[in-house]
Amino acid sequence: MSERIIIGVKNKANVNKPWLGLIDAIAEEVDGKLLPITEQSFCPTRQVFIVTGYEELEANFKVGELFKIRVELNQEE
Repeated sequence: MSERIIIGVKNKANVNKPWLGLIDAIAEEVDGKLLPITEQSFCPTRQVFIVTGYEELEANFKVGELFKIRVELNQEE
């Protein structure tokens, strides 16, 4: 399982399923340093799809506020 520490901001919740949502990835923490997220280092959209708990992000962070989140690579194909 591959996991990464991402610094991001809220994007939007799914209207019908508020536990789902997107965040915009801004930077990645690697060996104690922050590296900018690029299409080449992450993915073309530079977004993370949150599959559970997005409503907690909505409640705890304001629009534009940075937060750190641990993400795991999707194992489904």
